[in-house]
Amino acid sequence: YQRRVHGMVSIELLKLIIWQSVWDMVRDGLLPVSDFLTFVYKQVEAENEPLIFSLALDYTLDAINGFLPDQLKIQEASKIFDMLVAKIHSEKGVDNKRHLMKYVTEFAYTTKQRELLQSWLIKSGEPGLQLSRQIRYAII
Repeated sequence: YQRRVHGMVSIELLKLIIWQSVWDMVRDGLLPVSDFLTFVYKQVEAENEPLIFSLALDYTLDAINGFLPDQLKIQEASKIFDMLVAKIHSEKGVDNKRHLMKYVTEFAYTTKQRELLQSWLIKSGEPGLQLSRQIRYAII
């Protein structure tokens, strides 16, 4: 029995359930947004599964835009932006880099961040990363 059940439950499924539960706690007011963002910083940095970090970053966008006062939005979005840029630099897989690029554009709140993205357009992306039209339009 244990062997059958073990084969049916993947680590990715467990991670998705945890992310959904943590996000539900934020929405229900049971977990402060600051604690959620700390969780995000620790988990997303180490995550390599696109589905999971996409879900986490979608929740993070909602948390920053919907639950933080204006004066904290730029500060927290900048932390995520910096983390994603570092992750893009360290990623070996082109697919993950492309996937992360979508979110880098979402968290680019400052002029300096937008200038970095613009430089990527001019240079046609980071080394080993060709920017698709879709990503180019997102940056513009």
